[in-house]
Parts: sequence; structure tokens; C-alpha cells
Amino acid sequence: YGKGEFKNVAGIQIGKPIVFLRKGDITTSSSGSVLDSEFAFDGFKNFFIKHSDKVNVPITENGNPVRTKDIVGFIKGILCENLNICVKEAEKRIKTPCQTESVMEI
Repeated sequence: YGKGEFKNVAGIQIGKPIVFLRKGDITTSSSGSVLDSEFAFDGFKNFFIKHSDKVNVPITENGNPVRTKDIVGFIKGILCENLNICVKEAEKRIKTPCQTESVMEI
């Protein structure tokens, strides 16, 4: 948003950013919109809420770090959950009038 040739174009941010970092064989994730939405699935909410650092949460399965070769499905799940949250938040907010002067955050 706001970079390069599109710097004068208004943008829409959909949800909170989701950041995945890899350190060796460990991949971490930020919680995105999971902790801030009433629409988040409890399993995802509980996964992120038990960590004090909500930005670099190690992706685990049954308490064990997921190895890099198996990580794609877990990343897909986190992204899909956040996308579902954004869809539900958008549906909820579209039903109410929005202000045209500001960017609507979903």
C-alpha cells in the first residue's frame, strides 16, 4: 500500500498482517486477526492466546514444532482462518454505513 507507482492510490487493509518467519527448522507466525475477532475459531484463538509473544508464535502440532517440509498445510490453515474472519467481519460491517473519508479496516 502506498509504494511505487501506486503511492497515490487509496488502499484497503484486510485484517491484521500475518507474518511467517523461519529460523532453521522452526517457523513462527503472527496471530493476524484471530485474537481480535468474535468470529475466530476457538482452536486457533487458544493456540495463539497461550503465548505471551503474539508475533512470533512457533507453529506446532501436539506441542512439537512442525518441520519445514510439513509446514505448508499449517500456513494454509492460518491464512484460511484469517481470510474467513475477514469475510465475516466485512459482511458484518457492510451492513452498517461506512465513512467515505477514511480507509475502512476489516
